[in-house]
Amino acid sequence: MDFKIDTDNKKLALYFEIETKQPESIRTIVFDPFKPNTVYADGKVIINGKDVFYVRMPQSPKTAMVRIFNERLGSKGQTEISTFRFKCKILPLKTKLTAFNYLNPDIINFVALAQEFSENAGIYSAGNLSVRLSDNGKFRINYVDYIKNNKGVTISTPARISKISKRIEVSKMFFINSTVPQRMAILLHEFGHGFLNQNMANEMEADYNALKIYLGLGYPRKEAYHVFTKVFNHANNVKNRERWSKIKRFLYEFESQKEINYEYYYKGEKRIDELTAA
Repeated sequence: MDFKIDTDNKKLALYFEIETKQPESIRTIVFDPFKPNTVYADGKVIINGKDVFYVRMPQSPKTAMVRIFNERLGSKGQTEISTFRFKCKILPLKTKLTAFNYLNPDIINFVALAQEFSENAGIYSAGNLSVRLSDNGKFRINYVDYIKNNKGVTISTPARISKISKRIEVSKMFFINSTVPQRMAILLHEFGHGFLNQNMANEMEADYNALKIYLGLGYPRKEAYHVFTKVFNHANNVKNRERWSKIKRFLYEFESQKEINYEYYYKGEKRIDELTAA
């Protein structure tokens, strides 16, 4: 089932109340119907009876298309006798700007560039090189079809930053299949390396610096979880497993803060839920 919402480029959260007759995997995709390869959320939850979940959108298109369906039947397999019922409404987005130095002009300028790039990476041409600059000219993103090592061999990394020029290089091969929030998480990680870290080479420091901004701005925890999973699956080693363990703990602890999470009471239990990445 598809329906449109006038999101009007605002920061918001979508609230979904779902009811099923039996356990069903309900998938929800939120995308820009006028811009190819621009997905703001794509995930699923298992619903048995009544339940709710949220889609957090620090960025939204002018008009958002919501596609919600039972995975068992497929997006085009819904019948007149639906296997689920739902309600959807718009809520204010919860943020925690005090999680990072939100008045830092470098952060302000880079976030603006990263958000613009994340929303348009699906339609921008990369070719041998496409360049995007921040308004103040300090930050630069080089968009390429594939990132290659010094031997000219394509590598799986989604992005990297130069130690000397601090230019960020981004792989269209990776970004084309990533959601807008996932793109933001990757870009903020590289920004952390080059402009926030005390030790530029420290991956965990870059992870923390990126996630403070990402989560503080209200981006969904599960999208960060999902994109780091994709990255580490291509580089499964002891150091990355250690990073992954720390990232998961950081995500959980940040989400437990009352001012940032969405809470509700159901059958006497206090619950926190969010769309789980597909």
